[in-house]
Order: sequence, then structure tokens, then C-alpha cells
Amino acid sequence: MNILLCTTAALDMSPFSTDEKRPPLGIGFLISVLCKAGHRVFFIDSYLNPSDFLQTDYLVRNRIDYVGIYANTICYRDTLRMFHKLQQMREKGEWRGKIMVGGPHTAVALETIPDFVDYIVQGEGERAIIDILEGNTGRVVRAERIRDLDSLPMPAWDYFAPLPYDDSVQWFRDRPVFVMNTSRGCPFNCTFCSVDSIWGKRYTYFSPERMVSDIEYLIKTYGARGIYFREDNFTLKKKRVIDFCELLLRKGIKIKWVCETRIDTLDDYDLIKLMYRAGCRAYYLGVESGSQRLLDFMKKGITIEQTERVFKWCHQIGMKTAASFIVGIPTETEEERAQTIYFAKKIKPTTTWVNVFVGIPRSELYEYVLENNLYEYIDDRGLVYLKGHDQLVDQFYGGNPCRKIPQERVTAQAQFDIYRSKASKKGKPPKISVIMSVYNAEKHVKEAIDSILNQSFTDFEFIIINDGSTDRTSEILKSYADPRLMIINQANMGVTQSLNKAINMARGQHIARMDADDISLPERLQMQVEFLEKHPKVGLVGTSVIQIDADEKTIVERPLLTESVQIKEALLSGNRFCHGSVMFRRECIEKVGGYRQEFKRAQDYDLWLRIAEQYEVANLAAPLYKWRFNPDGISVSRKLEQDRYAALARQCAERRRRGEKELLISQAAEISRQRARVWGEQQQVLAWYHYSWGKALLRQERMQGARLQLGRAIKSFPLYFKAWVFYLATYLPPSWLSKMRPVWHKIQRR
Repeated sequence: MNILLCTTAALDMSPFSTDEKRPPLGIGFLISVLCKAGHRVFFIDSYLNPSDFLQTDYLVRNRIDYVGIYANTICYRDTLRMFHKLQQMREKGEWRGKIMVGGPHTAVALETIPDFVDYIVQGEGERAIIDILEGNTGRVVRAERIRDLDSLPMPAWDYFAPLPYDDSVQWFRDRPVFVMNTSRGCPFNCTFCSVDSIWGKRYTYFSPERMVSDIEYLIKTYGARGIYFREDNFTLKKKRVIDFCELLLRKGIKIKWVCETRIDTLDDYDLIKLMYRAGCRAYYLGVESGSQRLLDFMKKGITIEQTERVFKWCHQIGMKTAASFIVGIPTETEEERAQTIYFAKKIKPTTTWVNVFVGIPRSELYEYVLENNLYEYIDDRGLVYLKGHDQLVDQFYGGNPCRKIPQERVTAQAQFDIYRSKASKKGKPPKISVIMSVYNAEKHVKEAIDSILNQSFTDFEFIIINDGSTDRTSEILKSYADPRLMIINQANMGVTQSLNKAINMARGQHIARMDADDISLPERLQMQVEFLEKHPKVGLVGTSVIQIDADEKTIVERPLLTESVQIKEALLSGNRFCHGSVMFRRECIEKVGGYRQEFKRAQDYDLWLRIAEQYEVANLAAPLYKWRFNPDGISVSRKLEQDRYAALARQCAERRRRGEKELLISQAAEISRQRARVWGEQQQVLAWYHYSWGKALLRQERMQGARLQLGRAIKSFPLYFKAWVFYLATYLPPSWLSKMRPVWHKIQRR
């Protein structure tokens, strides 16, 4: 098999630091295991250097059979983007491989992984990935823990060595420094940590002989001059550490090293002294707090006296120290926070790291925060920010905006005031306002909302007008606590008035539409914003769409015209945008006016025509929007009414171009009085749906499906000339279709 293993890019906006760039040892072990089993392995580290390999033919060129993605919660937005891009490639037939995912996020947030991901690995992956390739697993795989870690090959250092990873540490100057991980699992109960849900409680480890052998290899092969043991509990097994140090001394291996560990397992002067003699020069220690009450509350299992004693010994011996503290812990008082700051100064670590608490999914403290409603915000990755988070960021992170809650929080009343009037704006407005009108959309509205909340671009607000729903829609909307959402409940007013109300509330520079039964792909907002910023003359940009059925199964991809000149010309014969996919500049609405109340249907088409008269318009070629198409569920009378309003929109546009009066009110009133009067009209509407579906399939040379849909169109309305033309075309060789294209376009314009 040809297998690609990759990481995902880190976002700038993160409550945790993403600056450290070291080799992903977990993937390194997987690479070695796969190569040993005879597979060909490729590796891309987007966390180190963001890669756009999915925008190229990389997978096809290298005949990749499986893509395995390492997912951590902090970077999950980019992971989600990669999932959808891979699935999109499969649906288009561009790649036919399988998608695998592993890493800590799979253990703490399994429910966030899309159904189309083929395999999900929880915990250790070395055995699981081989079982997957041999077809011996289900979708979710959690292999039995590896008892003998010595049985694992070394990480694939030949893959990592050429890449520009950080090969230094701040506690000594020698380099290159190589990272090692020699143990797994944690038997402790710290309530802020979720490690046990990933690895489990059982502690397994490399033997001292294996550790020293790997170090000798790194010295001989790559000239290693330092080792950084990146693991939670390096000194948990005291005998292992003693044997390791004595083996280094006995073999005369002179190399400096650093380890991460716990205070209580270092509460031994002779052990610290031995480790220093064997080359250890620094400890990374989780001190967490200067309050014994908080240490007990977090079930840290250490005492203030132990910490003072260990740091005193380190100073005497000459061992450098890095102390990590947490502030903002649930139930923490101002006095206890001051105790922590004082304690950090008292023990005098070489390096001090103060971390503002953020709840991590599946940790005990995370559940405590949720149960006691102590949070201000839960982001799309599941991270929980406590009330007052941003004030602590100002105090301990120098106000770094990347560490703050993604959007400034205000009280509920102040938020309502903001949306009610532009004059009452407070704080920095978001870049984008997403607006959506909802009426009785219980079946798909959650998918629609989640697709916006999970966008890779995060600087947005989402305004939802619940237009008098009588089903479970209101209940679903109430279940959301995301402060980016502003939900307005009202008596039924219709989509036109609802959308105008949302526009008047919107604060964003750009306004994006969303429909309640559709899905936006994760990169949609990002790509549209970037396009508008690069093309200042464009006032409106949509995207091509993927047509799906009621069960989200792809029917066909619908490419739309992309160039402004082509779109403007074609708009005079019909709508060239998918309404839910568009984004337009606020200035466009302020200049041309919003949706016109006279248009109960086709209000979007009328607006696009007016915008196109004064601005450039465009569609992105990438299909970034899934449009749900359900012929059996659409009202015939509404389609007929929509067609009549669309004809009125075109007539108004033509009159404007001639400088004539639109006569809009009287004509719209006449349409509202019209109904589907005869059987023939109703059948034509049903035929149109099947015709539209079949034509799209034919364009992609899917002859059998096109013939089925066009046949249904003819059955609904036997006199449908266009349907007959395209139905007959399904019996022609695909190569002939290109010859018929000029005729095709003439028929479409009729």
C-alpha cells in the first residue's frame, strides 16, 4: 500500500501555544511500523509548514491508497477542512482512497468526526493501523495496549532529520537536541488533564537498555548532543531512571538531557544528584498552584512542602528548572491567585510558564465547569473558556489577541442592543455577518448551523431569524450556547422581511447567506473573504455547489459561471447564483437597498440583478456549498409563483436599463393573486425538477442517471421539448457531446 501520514496546520487563534515545532514522534513510530510491514509511506507535516498538497495532484501522482491524519483538538479546524476536501475529491472521482484519523482528538471528541471518515484510531496506533490495512477492524479501532514498548522500532528519524524542526532547548546551548518519548499512560488523577482518556491509566515504558541504545544511534547517525524527553512521567519508575543513569555513566556516554516529570516522583535528593551526574540539566515540572486547596481540588497529589523541597535541592545541585502554573482554575479566588504568583517567585525556577485555564474535553474539570455553568464560551473544538478569561489573558499573556475568546463577549442585554441598532455598537465588529431565516427546518437545521460554526474562518457572527416555526426548530435553536449566535424569534413574516431584519442587525463588513437545509464546507467563508479582499471591485461572490439529496448523498456537482462578464449577461435569462452560498459587501446593500418586500419569491434574483448593475460579480469555481435538492418535497404552487416573480425581476431590470418606470407594486400584486390554475402548469413544474437534475448529470457524462431523470421529466410533461433533446443525447457517445455543445447552449438560452 501507498500510505500518506500527515499533521494539520495550527491556527493563530488558540488559547494554547502552537509555537514549538518538534518531530511528531507518534507518527514516527507509525512510519517505522508501516515500512517494516512492507508498505510505502509518505509524510507531510503541515503543523511544521502548512501544505496545500490537497489542492494539487499529489495523491494521484503518488498513488496514495490511505491518508492518515493526526488530529489534536487545538488544530481540529484544519483537520476538518482536510476531511471535507478528501471526501470532495472522492465524490468527484479524483481520488479513490481511504481516510484514517488518529491522535488525541479521536479519544476526547469522537462525535465531531464526520461519518464519511473510514477509520478512527483511539489510543496507540501501531497495531491498529496494521489491522486496518489488513481489513481486520471496524470503523472505530482501539487496539489492546502494547505491553512491551521495546518491541517497537525506533521512530523514522530518516523522515524527520531533513526537516527544519526546532533542535534546541533553552537550558543549555548544545545542539542538535533530539526529542524522545519513552513512556505512555498516566496513573494519576489530575482533573485538568485528559491523558488517561487517550493512553489509559496503565504506565508502560522503554527499558533503560532500549533508551541508551536509541541515544547511541542518534549520536552516531545524526551527531546528537542533547535529548529532550517529552513525556508526562519520566521519573515515575525510580528503578528505571536509576538504571538508565548508571548505564549512561558506565558506558561513558556524555550527553546533556532534559525531562518532563512530576514533583512527587522527584522528592529524592540522591535521585536528582544521580540524574545530574548522568547528564540531566533541567526539569519541566507541573507546579500548577501556590494554594494547597487548589492542588487538592485538582487532585494533583503533591504538597507545597514537596515542591519547595525539590526546587531547593535543584538549586543546590545546579539543576535548572521550568515551572508551569495554571491561573483561572474554577473556584480560584483572587487571594489564591496571588498566592500562586508569590509562590512562583519564592521557589525561583529558571523558567516560569503561567497558563490561563481552558477546559479540555473529557477531563474531570471540564465536566465540572459545564455542570456548574462556569463558562463564558465553548468554541467549535469543544474548548471551554471560563468567565473572565480575557481579563486573565490581558494580565498574564500581555493581552495577546490570539489567546482570547475568538469574539469579544458582552452581556446579553448589551448584545441585544448591538444587534438592534448600529448606533449602539460596542467593541470590534466581526468581519462577516452570516444571516439565515428559518421556518420549520427541524430535519436539517442543526447540520446547517454546525457547518457555519465549524468554519476555518472564525471572525464572524451568525444571525438566525426563527420565522414563526411550529415544529422542533425552536427547541433545536435553544440548545446552542455559542455566543457567536444571535437568535431572534418572531411571528411568521416571510423570508424577505426576515432577511432584511437580519441585514439591519448585522455588524460585519461582509454579509454571507446561509439556508437552513444546506451545508457550507469548512473553508467557504475563508475563501470568499480572501476573494473579496483581492478583488475590491467585486460586490457579490457565490460558489459552485454540490447537489445533495435529503440524506446528504451527492447527486451531482454543479459548476457555475465564474467571470463577471459572463454572469452579467446570463443573469438576464436566469439566476446564476445559489442563494445560500453568496457573500456580498455591506456597501452593496447600503447602495442598492436590501431584498425588496414586493418579491415574496425570487427576492434573491432581484437583488443580484440590482447589484450586478453597479458592481462586478463572481462565483468561486470550487464547490464550497452543499445544496439540498428534493423534488418530492417542494411545493408546486411555490415554484410557479417563484417563476413568475423571477420573470418580474428580469422585466424590472430591462426597464431600468431603458430608463423606464418599473411598475413594480401593481405587477407584484397581480402575481400574488395568481395560482396554479391548470393541471398542465403543475406537471410542467414537476418536469422541470427532473429535467434540471438530468441535465446536470448529462453535463458530467453520467448517462444512466441522466436518462432516468430526463425520462421522468418527459413522463410528467410529454411536450417538454428541452427534456426530449437531452434525453436523446444520453444515447450518444460522450465524445459527441462536445460537438453538440453549441446547440446545447442555444437550447439553454431559449
